[in-house]
Amino acid sequence: MVNDEIELEFDGKTVTYTEYKIITRKFIEKQVHTIEELRELWIDDSKRRKFIDMLQEMQIDINFIKETENSEDSDTFDLIANMIFEAPLITRNERAEQYIKANIDEISQNDDEIKEIILMILEKYKKGGIENINLRILLNEDMLQKNAYNILKSKLEPLNIAKLFNDIKIELYGAKIS
Repeated sequence: MVNDEIELEFDGKTVTYTEYKIITRKFIEKQVHTIEELRELWIDDSKRRKFIDMLQEMQIDINFIKETENSEDSDTFDLIANMIFEAPLITRNERAEQYIKANIDEISQNDDEIKEIILMILEKYKKGGIENINLRILLNEDMLQKNAYNILKSKLEPLNIAKLFNDIKIELYGAKIS
């Protein structure tokens, strides 16, 4: 396999790509014991950032693994879940489409402006992952042009805006992909 020919510097030693993945797997297994624990960590922004920072401090580069395995269209959550828990490796697009399928009734109960904003959030997720499911994306040019924050604020009330984003994350990562 071509990946086995890749050698890299890790912790002062030269290791093969396969060895690097084993080291990565063993380290993550010590941090996260179940897929549910990974899911809870993943939807909590501060816990997820601390976890990713810890991986970087340990010289573990999940993006390198994603690139090497041509999995850039999968969420980092799914790559880790696949490596550690042998969960299916799915793409962000598949995850977003499953979310829409599972929540179409709830999405449809909103007016057209809210539906459009929810679908825009999901499109941003498809392109960049969970980091795009946060209030900051309402400051993106396309969201400002749509007046998304003011629409959400007037129709959902400010506290419910944060709840909307959190609910999307919970549902995205709670859905079983069929």
